Amino acid sequence: MNRLWRYIENKDWNTETKYKFLLLIIGVLSAVAGFITWLLIRPEMFATVDWMLCFIGYPVFISWFIVFFYSCRHDFHDGRPER
Repeated sequence: MNRLWRYIENKDWNTETKYKFLLLIIGVLSAVAGFITWLLIRPEMFATVDWMLCFIGYPVFISWFIVFFYSCRHDFHDGRPER
């Protein structure tokens, strides 16, 4: 997470854009992780599409809280030059 955070921090974007991009990236990564988990356990149980949506959706919802709690300790700086 620190590497991703530093990469986005070095971009010349405003703070709001940085947070939106981080939420998008973490949401997509968690959705992919949930989908792969569903694919691995699908043959044994949870074979319906409803379960797939649960495995994809809940990690995306939780990722918003992860970004919020991480950003409480690590602030982004605005891309504008300081005065």
